[in-house]
Amino acid sequence: MHIYAPENFMDRQVSVPIELPFVPQKGDYLFVPEELILKLEEKAKSELEIARRYAPKWFYRKSFDVQLPAEENLPDLSFADAQTVHAVAYHANSDIIHVEITD
Repeated sequence: MHIYAPENFMDRQVSVPIELPFVPQKGDYLFVPEELILKLEEKAKSELEIARRYAPKWFYRKSFDVQLPAEENLPDLSFADAQTVHAVAYHANSDIIHVEITD
């Protein structure tokens, strides 16, 4: 599972494996366990350059309009609102499916 980033489709650096009972479609709501959202946030905050891919869309509080976040903006990055399937990508000859979610 991935989080929508306008300039980085299906960001492999910010992804976690997830098992689902079905293949969701674009527009479906997907309620992701908080621990997975926190893992995604940790990966995005692991490097400033990675976190900047998610600005300003996923930055809240005092950082909601920051176009180029700095280290002090990282605590304001949150994927808590991500619950709508933005895209689904399939691998040929594989059971692997990538799901990208947005708010």
